[in-house]
Amino acid sequence: MKKLKDKFLHYIKKDSEIEITLFKVLGIAGILVSIFAGLQSILMGLSISGGLINFVAAILSFLLLWFVDKTGKYVVGYIITTVAVFMGLFTMLFFEMGGLYGSMPYFFTFSLVFSFLMFRGKLLIVMETIETLYYVGVCCVAYVYPQLVTDYVSEEDMLLDQVTGFVLAGIAIGLIFLVYIAQYRKQKEIAEEASNAKSRFLANMSHEIRTPINMMMGMNEMIYREADSDTIREYAQNAEAAGKQLLFEVNQVLQFSRLNAVKEELINEPYDFSEMLGNISAYFGKEAANKSLEFLMEKNGYIPKVLKGDMRKLLQIITNLLSNSIKYTKEGCITFTVRNESTSEDKVRLYFEVKDTGVGIEKSALKTIFSSFERADLAKNRNIEGTGLGLAIAQGLAELFGSRIYVESEYGKGSKFYFTVEQEIGDEVETSGNEFKNGSFVAPDAKILVVDDNKMNLSVVKSLLKKTLIHVITADDARDSYEKFATEKPDLVLMDYMMPEIDGIQAMEHLREMDGDKHTPILVLTADVSADKKEMFLQKGFDGCLYKPIDWHLLEQEISEHLPARLVTRIDVKASEEYTQEQIDMYSELLKPYDISLSEGLKYLGGDLKQYARIAGYFAENYEKELANLETRLDAKNLADLTILFHSLKGNARNVGAIDLYHTAKRLEKRARQEDISYITSAASFVKFEWLRAKEGVDAFLTEFNKNSNITESHEQPVKEAYLASADLYETAKELLESLESYNRVESLRLIDELIENSKDGEILNRLKTIREDISEIEFEKAQKDIKGLMEQNGTGNNSIH
Repeated sequence: MKKLKDKFLHYIKKDSEIEITLFKVLGIAGILVSIFAGLQSILMGLSISGGLINFVAAILSFLLLWFVDKTGKYVVGYIITTVAVFMGLFTMLFFEMGGLYGSMPYFFTFSLVFSFLMFRGKLLIVMETIETLYYVGVCCVAYVYPQLVTDYVSEEDMLLDQVTGFVLAGIAIGLIFLVYIAQYRKQKEIAEEASNAKSRFLANMSHEIRTPINMMMGMNEMIYREADSDTIREYAQNAEAAGKQLLFEVNQVLQFSRLNAVKEELINEPYDFSEMLGNISAYFGKEAANKSLEFLMEKNGYIPKVLKGDMRKLLQIITNLLSNSIKYTKEGCITFTVRNESTSEDKVRLYFEVKDTGVGIEKSALKTIFSSFERADLAKNRNIEGTGLGLAIAQGLAELFGSRIYVESEYGKGSKFYFTVEQEIGDEVETSGNEFKNGSFVAPDAKILVVDDNKMNLSVVKSLLKKTLIHVITADDARDSYEKFATEKPDLVLMDYMMPEIDGIQAMEHLREMDGDKHTPILVLTADVSADKKEMFLQKGFDGCLYKPIDWHLLEQEISEHLPARLVTRIDVKASEEYTQEQIDMYSELLKPYDISLSEGLKYLGGDLKQYARIAGYFAENYEKELANLETRLDAKNLADLTILFHSLKGNARNVGAIDLYHTAKRLEKRARQEDISYITSAASFVKFEWLRAKEGVDAFLTEFNKNSNITESHEQPVKEAYLASADLYETAKELLESLESYNRVESLRLIDELIENSKDGEILNRLKTIREDISEIEFEKAQKDIKGLMEQNGTGNNSIH
């Protein structure tokens, strides 16, 4: 029995088309119904001829099923079924079994439903028209010529045939819809699985393609930053341009795929419209100039500075249109127009237009210009780069906004593309909090944990953050990040999303549990640039989202906004305007005898001399401590620790422009890795000499700089010459506690130095020095506890703290 069932199911399901499956199901059901009706007619004496006709119908149905299964000519089978069974045998049964008063009119309805489902296109119209006219004609003949109809012997026979007829017809029609619903659900599941598979494929491809691009562009950025040769920098610029073009094309394909998969949604967030226009003007002005084209931007009517909407997608539409115009324009100009079409209480309708003097578009091509992979006049424009998706994507995005892009063109003279978009009017307060606009930052006391299973990505992030002086800790998987998070206690975490075994979301959730109420900021790194992904990351609990390839401007901006404010010192590129070139030259000459290049130090700080002074102060402040560490590690011949020390010294030397010290530390780091202790021991006196020389140069610079700028750093706080009474020292300790509670490191160091300078007791002096180390390492809570312990031990001001 099971084998028979399996064979039956295989016969039904082996064809994927729903019409074929339905034909088989109805054919088998028709055979069974015909046999049942034939037996009913004969056994109950309703109509012997009717019973025989039913048996003939069953045999014919079986032969039809066999024929179409062997030949595959299903349409022929549908036609034979309609003509021979429905229009032929059903008509004979109609006249043999009561005519208009029998059950066969129900089966006429069934045959019409069958034809609707089996036939397609013009054949459907033809067959439905023929059948409808035929059945109406049959009914009219039975009405006009009642003598042609075999009447029932009794009303009971008529009732039984009517009931049997509508039950069987109803079951047959219901069976049709059950099969259709089952097939619909099956096809829906297949479509959903295909869509999910496509989404997974796009996510994986986005990650796999954008990850190596991230590495290439990140490393290329470091080549550009650190190269001394103008030729190498020019090569790096060319590589960057090629990388950006590659990234643009990859993004185009991914964007097109998302639009086709109906995965895109608009996000509504405030953005600076004026800034967006400024960026467009700057970028495309340069692109046009590279082709000796003129770029004009016209803004008509008042447009609010801050709008709310999906800036990313709006910008992509404009970018695609402008890029397209620049590609197809050899001479003349590109004009980008924006105007306010109308303004309501909370919304503004904007009109955008891109006009060029390019090759134009032929009228025959205007209908297909927004189709995927289409290009107008392909033979003439075959040398133009691109995928042919730009306009299709722009049109798809415009439709998301409820708009449409229109085009007017004259072949050989140019084209005009235009569209309108409605945006909400935003509040300027919503975008006014970003203090990062004019520059970068440094945070030498900050610690960041970067988690990524790709070591090259870790190198890229470390390299991009080098000039911020942030201490970067790396972990190459989620489990490693748990350990580093617990021991290092970072101020911020950058977490890759796609990692093996434990993904970024799971890792973030585990870190949140470890973090308790502290809520360390965790930013996700992802190659998936879709808006719905970003929304999902934020809903899951991430504090921000950074896309690969990592843009170092955005990386620094996000980190500076999420790090505790006490750790971040802003660098304003405009700050250099406070100092004349004459002053900078004076400081440069002052530092030259100490082999320090001021220009090298300023290169990483956007020319901010004040920030250079702060970093120089940090270098000088740590000199004694780090020199002592060097001596200790040399005595212990601890090569692992020496490697770390020389690596740190190399970075610090470069930050202040001490190039000779930088190269010496670099060589010693290499020798430490090679475990060449004899070389290191011999060279130790030389590195100490260069280190001291750099320290003296930095001190000389700071003395002159502070004198001219009236700025006093923590390591240069004047020491009180007068003897301080114990009550005064106690007040100083109280001030120190308040400073620690407000996380003011510089002031805390000044106050602890004051206590150290005036302490006479050796034991207390050692404890104060330990507290100073805690303050330097940002261990404020431990320092507070120890200071309170000293105060309690030495009284309330009447007893000596010194």
